[in-house]
Amino acid sequence: MNLSTASRTGACVAAVLILYWIGLCVGTHLPPHTPILHWIDGLWDKALHFSGYGGLAFLLALTWALARQRRHSGPKVGGASFAQRCGRFFAQRTPCLNYLLIWTVVVAYGSVDEPTQPLFQRDCDIFDLLADALGAATALALFALLMALGRRYWGDPRANEQAF
Repeated sequence: MNLSTASRTGACVAAVLILYWIGLCVGTHLPPHTPILHWIDGLWDKALHFSGYGGLAFLLALTWALARQRRHSGPKVGGASFAQRCGRFFAQRTPCLNYLLIWTVVVAYGSVDEPTQPLFQRDCDIFDLLADALGAATALALFALLMALGRRYWGDPRANEQAF
């Protein structure tokens, strides 16, 4: 993948991440009498939290992995591009710490999201937050597995760099 293709791919994934995050915020704050929510209760609600926050964690990991790949492109700010600064920040950490940082961001968002739901006649449920955290952890484990398999079978495009 050449640099311009990587930049376009990264920009598309970042746009999907932003739209997904907005959709997640709207979806978790819809009032309970909204017609689309009439079938969601009990375990379905937990499954939606699990998959929704898992999707958020996966997209965040993919966005940051692509930012590392294209860190030499992008607009310059103070002598270094934003992607270069992100790449340096994450390159100085082990992959496990990168995943822990992403998981922390997702769980922190969930812990802000849950207490605001009563403002929209929704319930603040600690088990929703648990489903959010478990979904994020599962998605990051899946992402790490896919990255390892990709490097094993297709080779590492960043042969001399630390893996994400």
